[in-house]
Amino acid sequence: ALMHKENAYILFGDEASFARLSLEALDEEAARSLLERSSPEELAPSVVEPLLEACAGSPLGLVELPLVLTEAQRRGEEPLPAPLGAGPLVQRAFAARASRLDADARNALLLLAACGAADVSLLVRLGVKQEAIDAVESSGLIARRTETWVFRHPLVQSAVFSAATPDERRKAHGALAAAVDGPRRAWHLAGATA
Repeated sequence: ALMHKENAYILFGDEASFARLSLEALDEEAARSLLERSSPEELAPSVVEPLLEACAGSPLGLVELPLVLTEAQRRGEEPLPAPLGAGPLVQRAFAARASRLDADARNALLLLAACGAADVSLLVRLGVKQEAIDAVESSGLIARRTETWVFRHPLVQSAVFSAATPDERRKAHGALAAAVDGPRRAWHLAGATA
């Protein structure tokens, strides 16, 4: 990442140089406010309470859960999904966002999901087009860290990988096995077998 400070750009190539801050769950008032601002329309009171309980103050869940629900569910006219758990529902929200991408972009996402992160040169060797990478980046599902593409959240990776068919996952691992060496190649070869 580049940081502008007193007209000088400083390159931080190593994330280990940054201090880590553990965040606690949001309190009820902040969680309620974030949930209401994240919803595309006003949530019925009968919907707000179960969502707050399911998210347990998790900002990610509070932002993504309203987007998973149908309009009728947000208005309280249809029942909420059961069981209502932030993890699976947030995963579904990410999978839905990925499903709106074209086939090339979805394939690029699956390759990333199969390896967790990939440098740009690896994606190029696998035949991923720049347009597909641009589309995936625009979706907000991945981020570029220097020369590597990574998922913005581990649930995105899990959602993309889970949404693919077993055959699609094996093909992704097979393509990756052909492009890497050493232990990574062995791991992908194992993933490519039925």
